Amino acid sequence: MDFQPSYKEFASIFKALSDETRLRVVDMLSCREMSAGDILSNFTLSQSTLSYHMKILIESGVVNARREGLWTKYSINDETFNRAMDFLPELYKLKDKCVCQQIKYVKNPERQELGGADEFGN
Repeated sequence: MDFQPSYKEFASIFKALSDETRLRVVDMLSCREMSAGDILSNFTLSQSTLSYHMKILIESGVVNARREGLWTKYSINDETFNRAMDFLPELYKLKDKCVCQQIKYVKNPERQELGGADEFGN
């Protein structure tokens, strides 16, 4: 797989997921689509505080929102979660080509161990 991550996109996703309340909302939505009223009934939040959290989740692409009459229904964005799940192994250890090998200003430890010079001639 030729994987070219969008660090900015994934930073937005992980930032949206870095809040306990938003994680709980995502956990709830993993079971089924819910309205704001359904979500609020499980929290001691004001409607405006929930709206703030939902806005972050929607803007990051983590949650979908659709209008149904007077109500907005929220659901998990499966495509975003699938991309994030594919990104994590690539970010950590399960990648074929380390980003360090692609950056010219990073010293090459293998070359130094063999007595060779790095990119700077050191």
